Amino acid sequence: MKMLKFAAAAALVAASSTSAFAVQSFQTGNALLRDCTAKNSINQSFCLGYIEGVVDALETLRSVNGAAPCTGNGVEGGQVMDVVVKSLREHPEGRNSAAGALVVAAIAKAFCPGDS
Repeated sequence: MKMLKFAAAAALVAASSTSAFAVQSFQTGNALLRDCTAKNSINQSFCLGYIEGVVDALETLRSVNGAAPCTGNGVEGGQVMDVVVKSLREHPEGRNSAAGALVVAAIAKAFCPGDS
């Protein structure tokens, strides 16, 4: 029964996807910076959610591999977003790269300097 519900939910999500999401399968640093610095809250919310998702994945992988967390207690989403935006602005030559990798690099540099 659970598998049937999962399949129905997956089909609903797939059917409701817009063509814009189907065309581009990844987010670039350029697109992420545009969203993060947009004047509207929808784009800014997307930016924050994207960054938090990447950081959650990073911290999960670190935990699974026995590494200490980078961001630790007290680090907030807006703070992490500020770090990523600063990095994207300071390194325009790499913004055509995958946004997830750029987020990880910015977070690692700012919060995990001992790992390098």
